[in-house]
Amino acid sequence: MQAAPVTGLHEGEAVVADESAEQRDKALGEAFRQVMVKLTGDPKLLEHPEVKQATASAGQYVRQFRYLTEGTGAAAARRIRFQFDGAALSGWLRQAGLPEWGHDRTQPLVWLVQEEAKQRWVIAPEDPNSPYHALKDEATARGLPVLMPLMDLQERSNGLTEKLWSGSIVEVVTLSQRYQPDVVLVGRITFLAEDRWEVFWILYQNGKRKDWADFTKTPAEAARNGVDKVVGMLAGDQAKVTQHVPPVQLVIRVQGVTGPAGQARVSEHLRQLAPVGESKILEIGIDFLTLRLSVRGGKAALEQAIAAGALLRPAEPPASPPVKELPPADKPQETPVPVETGVAPNPLDLFDLPRAAKPSPKVSSPTGGASLTPLAAEAPPPADLFYAVVKSE
Repeated sequence: MQAAPVTGLHEGEAVVADESAEQRDKALGEAFRQVMVKLTGDPKLLEHPEVKQATASAGQYVRQFRYLTEGTGAAAARRIRFQFDGAALSGWLRQAGLPEWGHDRTQPLVWLVQEEAKQRWVIAPEDPNSPYHALKDEATARGLPVLMPLMDLQERSNGLTEKLWSGSIVEVVTLSQRYQPDVVLVGRITFLAEDRWEVFWILYQNGKRKDWADFTKTPAEAARNGVDKVVGMLAGDQAKVTQHVPPVQLVIRVQGVTGPAGQARVSEHLRQLAPVGESKILEIGIDFLTLRLSVRGGKAALEQAIAAGALLRPAEPPASPPVKELPPADKPQETPVPVETGVAPNPLDLFDLPRAAKPSPKVSSPTGGASLTPLAAEAPPPADLFYAVVKSE
């Protein structure tokens, strides 16, 4: 199953009246609760005693914060955005025995169809009053990546509305093939009366469908409720409780890494994986990168986390340089004495006998003390895993 990496999982923000410490502390708790919902996928966990205790001391997890201003004049709104330490929060979730939803998450494609006054149409995401705006905001708040249809000429001229309304799994999957989604969500929104709408949701995944109905006051509310329901399903399957066990050190070599941008991309991707605590770059080559990772759950947990993403694929270890074959040994030949120098060869050269090693060159100490022997650069340890960057088509 392909997944989409989600950014901003460790960020939360809130409105403040000013930049006082009192306002900042109040906003900190709200921002921390937002992050907990995104990391666990379950808002009910905000009532967990461990989460309440951590919220009260959320300042210890803050990496940085900054103020933002939206609008101008009297309508200007001041907000504060906090960025929390992801590795520290992952460690705390494990110690508390709480689930963590990894940052590579299933990305559903969402179609919305509306029926009103006996007319039906597919809602375009860019329409000013489209419920897609509320859907996208709720998806961001819940840490769910979503795909929205292009609604171009190809789709509009394809009998799209009736095919989606039919609920046929064959029709819906065929219409959605161009996006290559793992999950397709269709919402059929019907106007019943003032402040009363019915929405019938259908979720298509792995050749199966799940459906449910909801009644709301507005289409926007229906869209938000739909996102919450889907997050509950996906996080319930994918968020895992990891036992608190000592991490293991693994060395990974990634091939196909070019340039500083590629190195930073791969390094950050690995650092953000749920099982990874600390990471350190050991070696940078022309087209490869070697890192040491501190991994919770061992090698299998790291392989599973990498497989959930789309950036890396397993690779074969690089071939060792060929060993140069020596010619077959013949009988020892007498080595003539060079005429120019008149120096006889060392007899030990004719036999495989040990001899004293040459002394290492000495370097004078800058303090005038004893001479120092220069140290050779330490080679990186052999890799435990080999991967390569997936090339874009």
